[in-house]
Amino acid sequence: MESTRHPLRWIAPIAYVASLDGFLVLVGLASTFDPDSTGMFDAGFAVLSFCVLAAFVASVVQCIVLYAKKADDRLAFSRRAMLLAKLGLIPFFCLGGLIMMFLLLLSLHPVLAVVGWMSVPIAMTVGWITMMGGSLWAIAYAGGLRAERRISTGECVAHIILQLFFFADVVDAIVLFVRGRKRERDAAAPPPPPAAPPIGSTPYPYQPGYPTPYAPQENLPGK
Repeated sequence: MESTRHPLRWIAPIAYVASLDGFLVLVGLASTFDPDSTGMFDAGFAVLSFCVLAAFVASVVQCIVLYAKKADDRLAFSRRAMLLAKLGLIPFFCLGGLIMMFLLLLSLHPVLAVVGWMSVPIAMTVGWITMMGGSLWAIAYAGGLRAERRISTGECVAHIILQLFFFADVVDAIVLFVRGRKRERDAAAPPPPPAAPPIGSTPYPYQPGYPTPYAPQENLPGK
């Protein structure tokens, strides 16, 4: 059974997902704030933004260190962190999708169209960078499987490309999780025992107590 030797490794991936999903809680609580004061909302937004940035940098550094040191459990940890980030960020990207729809509708307004069209590229860039916080684990995992010759180069490249696009990254992460786990288990399984020699044939390789083909028959065990 797989185990993660250092539980503290989970701090960065969990903090990254929790901080981003915390924006949903902040938006939900915004209706309870004093409308005349935006101080609490601004403070909460600043704290969450700092946590997201810190967790993102920590995840990148941690990923590099794991594979640079060739940690024994780097593949299993990367696979789990990948799925945690991809599935855990679904609520955040649902909120982001609603914001994108609002900006697209705003771009159709005769007066506020400029604001909408200027905001759409910025929102897409922020969303893409956020997505890469989970994709980095998927890319590292695919590269690790390829380095150990458990997947082909073409498959590795395909996974990396899919991790650069919205929606496709989540589907690819699930496929990579299932496929990679099977490859890891196959590699960890013990090799099958050697086949027994046919009856009447000379044992190979020669074992203690058995003669070479040129030894006299009286030296056989039991003779």
